[in-house]
Amino acid sequence: MRLRFPGLIIALLAAPAAAQPLSTGGTNMTSDFYPRPKCEPVGKAPVQPGNNPDAMNTYNMKVRVFNQKVAAMNICMKDYVDNAQNDINTIQKTVRDAVAEANAH
Repeated sequence: MRLRFPGLIIALLAAPAAAQPLSTGGTNMTSDFYPRPKCEPVGKAPVQPGNNPDAMNTYNMKVRVFNQKVAAMNICMKDYVDNAQNDINTIQKTVRDAVAEANAH
């Protein structure tokens, strides 16, 4: 049985690099300003055994469970990213409104 590793897993591994500040300017946020995802970790992928039929059955069961965990993590992370985008949109609107008010005076 072939394991499927969705692109999200790769993106998650790259996330610490993407979390670096984009500029050297100031900030209004603390380093822990935003909650981390509460998604359950997937763990390591099962290791394929030799040709023993009983071991293969156990392996296949572990692969099914692993794939279910990956699917659940993908759904959880998609919800987290969607919520984060909504938060970003709210912050951007707040900034636009503040700039518009300041420019009105």
